[in-house]
Amino acid sequence: MTAEGVETEAVLQRLGALGCDLAQGYFIGKPMTAADLAAWMDDSPWAQAGYHRRAVEAPRAALGV
Repeated sequence: MTAEGVETEAVLQRLGALGCDLAQGYFIGKPMTAADLAAWMDDSPWAQAGYHRRAVEAPRAALGV
């Protein structure tokens, strides 16, 4: 399940407790340019934790790709 519009850590924690495994929103990253995204991917603890890779890998695994 993916949650959109996550704006606070409290909301993110509650969603996790409810079983939500993916989220997006201002708490994680505000809208940004492609150049800013590249820097965010290098520096963000969210990106370094690999959440974005799991979001891509899980559907592929489910499809056997």
